[in-house]
Amino acid sequence: LDLVCWSAADGPERLPDDELFRTLHNNSITKTVRHAGRLVVLENVPAEVCDICGDTLIAPLTMRRIEEILSRSATPGDTAPVYKYG
Repeated sequence: LDLVCWSAADGPERLPDDELFRTLHNNSITKTVRHAGRLVVLENVPAEVCDICGDTLIAPLTMRRIEEILSRSATPGDTAPVYKYG
């Protein structure tokens, strides 16, 4: 999928117009969300990632699956410490 990368078009290091078109690549990402007042980390989430700015797009079906996972009150597979900055 080719789209214009607005981050590169409007950012401080603006790319020339002929280099603004980005390609989104299928990849797996780690997504962090707040749910019910808790920080939740989801690994291996399928997403499309911009090859210029790293922006991610998550499909509606994937978002529905994330909502299903979060709605279950199952114990997570792993836990990690969370640190506050400042």
